[in-house]
Amino acid sequence: MRDTRWRNNAMSLLWSTSNMARRSSLVNEWRSAASQLQASWRNSATYSTHFVRSANDTYETEWTFEGDQGLPDRFQNCQKNPTHANFIPVTSLELSHFPEEFRRPSLLTLTECLRDVTVRLSLNKVSSKRPSVFPGTNFEYPFGEGKHDGRYRFGSGRIRFVNEKDPYEDGTCPCRECQASSDPKEDWWRVGVVTATHVVFNKEEAVETTCRVGYDSEDSSLVTLDGYGIAKRGTFVEEDRCNVLFCTHDAALANRLAKCVADYKSITESVVQEFSGVPEDEKRLTIIVSHPHGYPKRVTFGAWQHKDKDKNGFTQYTYDADTCKGTSGAPVYVLDRKKLPFCNHPHSAAQDLFNYCGGGYG
Repeated sequence: MRDTRWRNNAMSLLWSTSNMARRSSLVNEWRSAASQLQASWRNSATYSTHFVRSANDTYETEWTFEGDQGLPDRFQNCQKNPTHANFIPVTSLELSHFPEEFRRPSLLTLTECLRDVTVRLSLNKVSSKRPSVFPGTNFEYPFGEGKHDGRYRFGSGRIRFVNEKDPYEDGTCPCRECQASSDPKEDWWRVGVVTATHVVFNKEEAVETTCRVGYDSEDSSLVTLDGYGIAKRGTFVEEDRCNVLFCTHDAALANRLAKCVADYKSITESVVQEFSGVPEDEKRLTIIVSHPHGYPKRVTFGAWQHKDKDKNGFTQYTYDADTCKGTSGAPVYVLDRKKLPFCNHPHSAAQDLFNYCGGGYG
């Protein structure tokens, strides 16, 4: 088990205004450690030359043999974050939960909008097309080579777009209900969700994936979407990023989700303008909304430490915001964004000194 006590104690100091000097020292300490590790990996023959990755990374999908019924035990017996003290239920989020220097109404609104586009993904399928190792490394790939023993997997994701079916390419609604019906719906909507590729690898897995939307509390109504495919050019194995397609013939639901996407993009653009004159070192805020252990949404805060870029133009961040199993694929919002103000990176994995996301733009 990773010993997270040092990092948790450091986080308490980091966000305490009475320890400003220590905060600066901790930030420099984390950056130094991250840089040294990344430099050593780049000089290693087994390092993937594009992104931070190591043999001992923890890819944070949750799993049970019992489906949802097994999740309470996973949450209650978590060894990484036993108390989940830094995981704030989205239903009780307030400005007082934010680091003091970021207690702005605009950031609260942004986090609430990010909440509304965050979803839980679950499936009980492993494709035989999964590789045994990550490309360019000898690091084991999660559930590699189709290894499957009946476990249900849980991860998170972000709704990227909602639009009507393409009348020239799409036929009747591909949801499971319609596929089993003699009268499938003609009118339906596509819902694109960004997650990590190790959560949903390809179409074979996508068609077995269920997306739960609006799971904010135990009392939330059960609203789900059926997966039916992968977007064109939608799978990036090395960057650990996948664009999964879901569907619904519920017009009211589609319109509500489309508004959530539009509201999120709008507030992120406003926040970029609000912080445009702030130095980079003063806007390292990182926000993650996820479904830890498949539970209702939680928010964690931290600071991003290092930004990397690969030959394909994808960027990657390392950060200290807390994560748990079930956070894989969750949207990672970093404040210092320029080209694309909205969150574009899915959480990928955890290491001893930091967590990191999959590839994105900006």
